[in-house]
Amino acid sequence: MTTKIIVTTILMLYLAPEINAQSGKTIQPLIAAYSELNNALFDSDSKRAGTAAAQMEQALKELNRDSLNSKDTKQITKLEKSVAEIQKTTDIEKQRNYFMTTSESFYQFIKSSSGNSENLYYTFCPMANNGKGAYWISETEKIRNPYYGIKMASCGSVKETLTPGK
Repeated sequence: MTTKIIVTTILMLYLAPEINAQSGKTIQPLIAAYSELNNALFDSDSKRAGTAAAQMEQALKELNRDSLNSKDTKQITKLEKSVAEIQKTTDIEKQRNYFMTTSESFYQFIKSSSGNSENLYYTFCPMANNGKGAYWISETEKIRNPYYGIKMASCGSVKETLTPGK
């Protein structure tokens, strides 16, 4: 019995990087859908934002949740709720408000899961949210503010680089 436990533990330690890599592959569709939502909001395209939110919802359903910890599961639940709200409205300002929650939960999930395969940028706009500020995640360092779109396209700054595997 003790031998089985030791062998199982050794296998789990040996395979842990493989499991994390596998988990990383499964979140790439989620990252792509989030980026599309971000771009749709930047373009002030509420219909496209709703479609991207639906893509995020689908990517969330397809995640392998067996390898997630309770913190990740909590963030996934928050993401599911916020993308559902984005889909329910065609009001771009309401979608942007729900995107704040989406972005915060997405950031927490990405930080915890380490599943990004390329650098992502945690970006902040001090003007959003009635001057309280709001964050979003971008695939590039170039600022494309989803909270104001073309009106204040470059308002914001990168606050953190989320590197793969960290």
